[in-house]
Amino acid sequence: YQPDRLVKFRNVNITRGDAFEDLSPANFFDWKRLTRSYSGMAAWSNVSLSLTGSGEPQRIAGATVTADLFPLVGARPLIGRGFAAGEDRYGQPGTVLLSYGLWMATFGGDREIIGKQIVLEGEKCTVIGVMPADFYFPARETRLWTNARWEPGTFAERDNTFIYGIGRLRNGVTLQQADAEIHTIATSIS
Repeated sequence: YQPDRLVKFRNVNITRGDAFEDLSPANFFDWKRLTRSYSGMAAWSNVSLSLTGSGEPQRIAGATVTADLFPLVGARPLIGRGFAAGEDRYGQPGTVLLSYGLWMATFGGDREIIGKQIVLEGEKCTVIGVMPADFYFPARETRLWTNARWEPGTFAERDNTFIYGIGRLRNGVTLQQADAEIHTIATSIS
C-alpha cells in the first residue's frame, strides 16, 4: 500500500521559534480542500474514554478519526465495516471500531458485538467493526477508534490545535513539492 507515500502533517508556529505543534481542524480541512499534491488526507486526535456498562468501568486509550483514515492507510476491519463517508460530521450518531485486544478482553471475541451499542463517556455508540490483531494506529496502546464529529465552532479558531494529519502523496509528486504547496496554502489562509 506504498507506506513510503504517506506523510504526517505538523504545523510550524513561527512566532514560537518554528516550534512544531498539532494542527487545528480549520487549517487541516483547508489544506485538504486546497491541496493538489495529495490523493487523500485524513486526521485524528488521541483520546482517553471511559467505557461503562460492559463489566467494570475502564479508561480506554483511543483515537477520534475522520472517515477516510483507514482507507488512506490501507486498513480494513477483521469483522464488520469501517467508517462510512459522512459519519464523521457533527450531529451523526457515535460509531466505534474496537481493537482486537479490546474485543477479546472485554467482549470475549463475541462476533455478535457488531451492531450493538457500548457506552463511551456516557454516550451510546454502535460497534461497527473490529480491527485485525496486528493493527496499531496511531500507537500500540490505541484500543478503539470513534468517528470524529467535531463541533462547527471547532473550525473557527486556527490556533485550536489538537489533531494530527496524514496524507498520501500523489504519484509523481515529491515530498519537497508537496511541502512547498502546503506552505503556500498555510501562508494564504493565516
